[in-house]
Amino acid sequence: MNFLLNLFKKTTNYLEESYQNNDSFSPRLSIPLNIHPYAIKYRGKILTRNELEISNRQLDFLIRENYVRRLPSITKEGKTIKCMRCENINITFFAEIDCKKCLSKHLYCRVCIEMNRILACESLYYWHDQSIEFKHLKKSNYWQGKLTKNQEYGANQSINALENKTDLLIWAVTGSGKTELVFPVITEALKKGMRICIASPRTDVVKEFRLRIDSVFKKTSIAALYSGSDELQNNAQIIVTTNHQLLRFKRTFDLLIIDEVDAYPYASDSRLKEITKRSRKIQGTTIYLTATPNQALKIIPTVFIPKRYHGQPLIIPQIKYSYFLKKQLSEQKLPSDFINILKKREKPKRQLLIFVPTVQLSKDLKEEIINLLMEFKLINKKEEVATVHAADDNRNEKVIAFREHKLYCLITTTILERGVTFPSVDVIVVQADNEIFNSAALVQISGRAGRSPNDPKGDVYFMVNNNTRAIKECLKDIKHMNKLAKELIL
Repeated sequence: MNFLLNLFKKTTNYLEESYQNNDSFSPRLSIPLNIHPYAIKYRGKILTRNELEISNRQLDFLIRENYVRRLPSITKEGKTIKCMRCENINITFFAEIDCKKCLSKHLYCRVCIEMNRILACESLYYWHDQSIEFKHLKKSNYWQGKLTKNQEYGANQSINALENKTDLLIWAVTGSGKTELVFPVITEALKKGMRICIASPRTDVVKEFRLRIDSVFKKTSIAALYSGSDELQNNAQIIVTTNHQLLRFKRTFDLLIIDEVDAYPYASDSRLKEITKRSRKIQGTTIYLTATPNQALKIIPTVFIPKRYHGQPLIIPQIKYSYFLKKQLSEQKLPSDFINILKKREKPKRQLLIFVPTVQLSKDLKEEIINLLMEFKLINKKEEVATVHAADDNRNEKVIAFREHKLYCLITTTILERGVTFPSVDVIVVQADNEIFNSAALVQISGRAGRSPNDPKGDVYFMVNNNTRAIKECLKDIKHMNKLAKELIL
């Protein structure tokens, strides 16, 4: 620790205090034309020197004229060491390295190393000038649909939250139309020239959200930020992003919408929450969206929507007990109940979404599932079945193929439990009693079925050895929501 103290005395020339407390800024009357391109590209961002495509002379000018603020990359307060980019304070995620720049040993943060390694002797650069405003768009929303009364109520409450600069939780069941519900508040924010961020813990949700708002706000600049995106350097008026990418932003968004706020890893990662909070202006609005809020979220002012947009109830899963399930799966065999489900499905033309607890199990069962589907003439060739998981490089292509009906069956881990919409599917959860399927995950998975007004039914099956607390809570929650939706109608 003494080494670290000496290290910071030598290398940290800027106070953390100025970073935390000097957020106020008076807009300039005008900005020189040669500054405009940089302001548009970098405003609200915290970047390393390598990420700034600016000469040293230009950067010195921008710092001197107070467009850009230079910040320490790693700081110390008492015994706490902190990465100022990703908010990491866990000492085990810092490591030493021999610095070739100043020929000394330095710390670097291992948490955010994938986004460019930063050393304790290096600075971060924050474009805090907010003089350039986005256009006030009188006409931005080109959606042709119509909100239900429940959605309209939620939309109005969201606009009230925006106007009053307060936060709001929208607790709405799967298939209630949460995405469409936020179109009006986004529209209102764009009228005021505000900047909007839609954040989600998962890349798949980000891609889905981007697809759905592209056609609605088609004349507004939009960028989707996630690992592997070709838009990571873009700085649009609407940013759709994973929470991880928000470590490059500070106090820039007027409206922050966090979708699937209870999902892993955001729900259990205080660092991610801090990064997300930091990206929004202090006098801004945060709207949280989820179908399965945890207790901590329920203290936020809440709009509750227990009814799907097409008015039909949530699908109640059917439990299928198979007391030798674990043994059969270990032998790469499927139980007779699985076979019976395939034989007796009400609408065999529905696509099939099969959830499994592990990647290995998805691979083990693929051939057996293909053989059964071929036997029952549900597919014509084995290429109509695919597996998908978080580390699958072709995940997005497979999801698109499934959506376009090029695939009949998709065998997936929990990566597709939420945030993706398929109009007509049956769902089977193999080993639903596995500990990886908590009650929220099971509710979300069940919500994949019955989403289309043209096919609002769908079947959901849980294949288990034993009943679990998570399964019981899932069934209880779904039945309770259906009861509330029915009472709402009455």
